[in-house]
Amino acid sequence: MPVTVLLVEGELDAQIVNALLQDRMPGSAPLVEQGGSKGSLAPKCRDRRKNTPDTYYLRDRDFDFDPSTHERLEPMPGDLGWRWSRHEIESYLLDPGLASRALGSTKDTISAALVAGALEIREYQAARWVIGRIRRELPPSRELPTGATRALRLPDKLDTESIGLWLAERVGAFREKIVPLLDPAAVEASRTKALAEMPVFQSAQEALAWCSGKDLMAVVAPRLGFASEAPRLRTRLRDWVMEHPHDALELIPEWRDLLAVLA
Repeated sequence: MPVTVLLVEGELDAQIVNALLQDRMPGSAPLVEQGGSKGSLAPKCRDRRKNTPDTYYLRDRDFDFDPSTHERLEPMPGDLGWRWSRHEIESYLLDPGLASRALGSTKDTISAALVAGALEIREYQAARWVIGRIRRELPPSRELPTGATRALRLPDKLDTESIGLWLAERVGAFREKIVPLLDPAAVEASRTKALAEMPVFQSAQEALAWCSGKDLMAVVAPRLGFASEAPRLRTRLRDWVMEHPHDALELIPEWRDLLAVLA
């Protein structure tokens, strides 16, 4: 499908995607713009389509969708855009094929660092998955309206006692939707389930599928000779992609998928 504007979340996303597009689609590439947080992309996309119909967005998977058994670009509802199958853009920068080329290392070295790092942060990742899944179930704030459900309509009684009851009823109904999700026993059960579902990492692909890319970047940086300088590692990987976009595309099939849907 022809795409005129592609909204992405952050600066790193824009830099990487733009470098890939300029390599394969020079002179005809979509305009890549930072659109802000993932939650703002869909509304911004709809708003931009009023004047630029062929506007789409690309967002992180984050903890909003469970890991997939395959690695391919996933469409978002409403024909508005796509999301990565991995957690975020850092998850692709750490791909052993790419990282080994960028760092002058071996795939085995990168893979071993990813597996060891993922095992170290496994409990933390499981806890983050618990929070992510709870967030999916939380009711939106619009389900706690501040006023009457119909415009130009007041409650039947406006005295102190009646309004107190009205308030308690509104807040109580909303609370009942939340309390079971945040009950300590339920949270602990969810953590146990998350740990059971999460692999005891034995491969780089498992680590990259289940873990936050930024968390992996932080934990593997010392293992790859960057001490506690994860930002410097990320910059090194980013710069290699920007200098070698053609090679990067050959290494990451999902990036090729992105260019295919944007063409």
